[in-house]
Amino acid sequence: PATCTRAVRRRGGGRVDYASNSWMITSIAPLIYVCSPLRPVGNETILSNVEMARQYCRQVLERGYVPFAPHKTGLWDDDADEAVRAEALTCSLRYVSACDELWIFGPRISDGMTIEINWARASGKPIRPQSPEIFTHPIVLGPISC
Repeated sequence: PATCTRAVRRRGGGRVDYASNSWMITSIAPLIYVCSPLRPVGNETILSNVEMARQYCRQVLERGYVPFAPHKTGLWDDDADEAVRAEALTCSLRYVSACDELWIFGPRISDGMTIEINWARASGKPIRPQSPEIFTHPIVLGPISC
């Protein structure tokens, strides 16, 4: 197998070394929860929203952080099934708790994202909107609303 020999500069001067088949992180980069829509609206599909989450993860990585998006686990592909959705949200809240920060991406804030954002806020996690469409959304600016 081919090996990648490039290294990426990390926040705080650390690097990820791609010289071997495994990553070696030479400094601890913050773990970022990628909060973006999964349930489709309009002409979106779950697959298109998962692809967008992949692109958001790439943006986080390129900024020198470690991304995590529950969309990418592939465990909850049937967002229309309420039992599956409840299980996914329960796991997502645990993931939010494990991350250092929550970054909000996408053109809109879904109901599931609202739950995740409120959980992060209640846990004292930094919340950082990344898409201009959501900078002034009430959930981003406002107090916790459960």
